[in-house]
Amino acid sequence: MTDNSQDWIVSIKSFRRKREMLHAWGTLYGSGEIPCAAWLKSDLSSLGAEQGVRAILSKAIREEKESSIDFVFYGTHKNIGQPPATPYLLLEWQDGRQQFIPLPSPRQVDVGRGINHILALPWAHYFSRGWRLVRQRQTGLLIRKLTSMTATLFTSGWHPMRLLKWASAEGKPLAIVIDHDLGGGANLYRQSHIAHLMAKGFTPLLFSAHHGILSYVLTAMRGKRRRTAYIDDPLVLFKHLSHANIQRIIFNNILSFHAPLALVKVLTNWLQEHQTVHFLFLVHDYYCICPIWLLLDHTGKHCGIPDMNVCGTCMRSNNSPFLEFSAGISIVGWRSIWGGLLQQADEIRCFSNSSRILLLRAHPSLDQAKISVVPHSLDRLRLRKIDVQDCGYPVIGIIGHITAHKGAHIVQDLAYHIKAGRKKARIVVIGTIDLELPTSVVTIIGPYRLEELPNLLELHQVNIGLFPSICPETFSYVTEEMMAMGLPVLTFNIGAPGERVALYPLGRVIPFSKTENLMQEIITLYNSHVRRK
Repeated sequence: MTDNSQDWIVSIKSFRRKREMLHAWGTLYGSGEIPCAAWLKSDLSSLGAEQGVRAILSKAIREEKESSIDFVFYGTHKNIGQPPATPYLLLEWQDGRQQFIPLPSPRQVDVGRGINHILALPWAHYFSRGWRLVRQRQTGLLIRKLTSMTATLFTSGWHPMRLLKWASAEGKPLAIVIDHDLGGGANLYRQSHIAHLMAKGFTPLLFSAHHGILSYVLTAMRGKRRRTAYIDDPLVLFKHLSHANIQRIIFNNILSFHAPLALVKVLTNWLQEHQTVHFLFLVHDYYCICPIWLLLDHTGKHCGIPDMNVCGTCMRSNNSPFLEFSAGISIVGWRSIWGGLLQQADEIRCFSNSSRILLLRAHPSLDQAKISVVPHSLDRLRLRKIDVQDCGYPVIGIIGHITAHKGAHIVQDLAYHIKAGRKKARIVVIGTIDLELPTSVVTIIGPYRLEELPNLLELHQVNIGLFPSICPETFSYVTEEMMAMGLPVLTFNIGAPGERVALYPLGRVIPFSKTENLMQEIITLYNSHVRRK
């Protein structure tokens, strides 16, 4: 049902096209109910079709008279036909309502570099976002973004051969680290591993994808100095690598790379031709099993890796981000191509035994001797045991940035269940959450530093830790941190958190359950380990 009475408008801040790729971002402004999805469409005839590029929407910011939602489009022209002269933005609501917004012919932002490109950028938006990060005390993220932006804007980039010559100038062996730049635990691990490589006498080179300029980026690191090359075709890069002293390749993560299978094939062939190069494959997620890397089916539940006939139905109905980059490939083809790369690995490193089990379920022919389980190490020096206080009822602590797959809806349902007065309890979110929660029972602290955690938990009298993730995490720093501080912890029997908490004396692992059952389990944990007898 199309409804153009909705009062929503759109502001496009940037629109880039490069060959079949497009990248755009902007802000929606409007009043009333928040839309649940947005699509970039080519024309009115495609409004009801599946073709289109789905937007990644931020959490709505509600003001007195209107709300705003930042969005990003990142996809391929083939999903909306040829680059449209008059594209449309299609908004959707949970009840089936739709609104289409004609967009002006997009002004292409130069994807190259130089003064014209710099002047064309939306500086007002950049300053606004930067100030928001300052207010949220996310100065580390702001500095990282400014550093990356400066390197992109004010350097033209070297030719890959010149970069490799510069990287080799000190005579050290080279190590290639392949990783996305989306943030999170995988990037933290990459930074630590690069430091380890430097300490071992290697010169590391990071191969990543820069969505904003629709290009691959190769960054060489010598001490604190950095040099960068921009690359359109990975095949060209790996031809150059054949002439360099590459001794290690570390595959960290390629989620969000626009042609993942093409890169996997190129890397597989290169490794087959260079058998002496040590290849380490790190299992930070399940992208090598399924393009839906969280293993959440189209209903939002952990699939458990079912029969592959079921996978086909799920892939056609799933709205997982970046799924369009696997368009036209079956789950059989996907696993076959990734399986070829995994066979080349000298070590496949999992961070939990549950990940190892899922990996072998999808790739049973792998050499099990090559699969290691090495849990992440935790910086316990920055944490201490807390004084778990009993204020007469459960105070439920939830730590981190809680998105949909991290259990945002679980937390929301639990909060409204408590608000209804059925059980006395409070919720404290130390971090952020993507959904709105009743302020009468929920306190949201916002971003925090790790060393602040013990004091924050004690200040707010948190006596129960809940890790509500609904996907099979490959590891969970948050779960480890809660256990290190001596906080009673409850989680679902899914993935690494369930595996670790099951061995924790103050832990409770439960099946995925409805809100009423979850609240009762929280009370049971509270009565066992917190309540004064």
